[in-house]
Amino acid sequence: MPSQSKTGAVHKALRGSEQQFQLLVQAVKDYAIFMLDPQGRITTWNSGAERIKGYPRSCERRPKGVMRPRAGASARMAVDSGQAS
Repeated sequence: MPSQSKTGAVHKALRGSEQQFQLLVQAVKDYAIFMLDPQGRITTWNSGAERIKGYPRSCERRPKGVMRPRAGASARMAVDSGQAS
């Protein structure tokens, strides 16, 4: 069983890694990056998506339609693998 200090260190490292990932994603301006839930609904997007698609990050009403994932094999593969190209 891990000690409290080791668990705390792991949590701190995870938070740092998550922050670095968020900084990386937000720094991308030339590509729209979306995070989807398992049902294919957009849960968040980066500043590149904001610039390209025109939806502000503070948008109360979630974008739909034009930003929905394509149906078919590529959407199924993305759900199964956790990534899309």
